[in-house]
Amino acid sequence: AMFNEHQEVIFPVEKAITYAEEALDNDDLVFSSDGVLHKDSDGKVFYSLKAQSQDLIDDGGTGTVGFYDVYQNGDVVESKPR
Repeated sequence: AMFNEHQEVIFPVEKAITYAEEALDNDDLVFSSDGVLHKDSDGKVFYSLKAQSQDLIDDGGTGTVGFYDVYQNGDVVESKPR
């Protein structure tokens, strides 16, 4: 657990959201995360972010348009809910 706590300080979830906003470059998208830091098979850490469309939310829907894994190095990979 110590390792994870240390990583979270270096890679806050806000940073992951910033990476996703920059990578997808769409003002309509709103990103959120449960804040859980995941680790892939190579030991790289990432957050799972949910992307929602503000327009769809305004129309009364959930607005969910996709899920993305965002890595500490700034990689943003389309994914599935985790």
